[in-house]
Amino acid sequence: MRAIFEHYCGTQLNLGIKIFLITSQKNALYTSPQIQNEIIDIGGEIIQHKIINEVKEANFFAILADETTDIARMEQVSSCLRYVDLKDAKQHKVKEMFLEYIPTVDVTGSGLANLIITALKKYELECSHVFGQGYDGAATMSRYLHSAQAYIRQDCPLALYVHCSAHSVNLAI
Repeated sequence: MRAIFEHYCGTQLNLGIKIFLITSQKNALYTSPQIQNEIIDIGGEIIQHKIINEVKEANFFAILADETTDIARMEQVSSCLRYVDLKDAKQHKVKEMFLEYIPTVDVTGSGLANLIITALKKYELECSHVFGQGYDGAATMSRYLHSAQAYIRQDCPLALYVHCSAHSVNLAI
């Protein structure tokens, strides 16, 4: 099903899903939770792949992350990338795209840094191309020593830490 789904998706994911469902057999309703979850997973992977390709095309990017606990009391790190989209030669746009939630058990500075570096390697993104890091002001993320940003700077020396502007706005309000 993955190959067929990817064939129909092309550049517009919603149109691809619609064409896939319209052209499939009439007795195939795709309403079971397992099939729906598979379609969602495949769509998510296609979107992730497109984001990663845009980031690689942009060459340089910043990493953004925030640690949170979900409703099931599982620690997760939300991972985002900020980069300049170079598709339009007349007007470059800064994009900030969500990449994934990463479950974690180690919320120390080194544990979170390892999680982020492992995610970069998983997507074949070069540490030498990371020019920035943005996190909230939590000590495990932002302290000068023994925090995620400090450990990431060891692998990605150009990745300067800046307090996330969205968190700054929330704190000001």
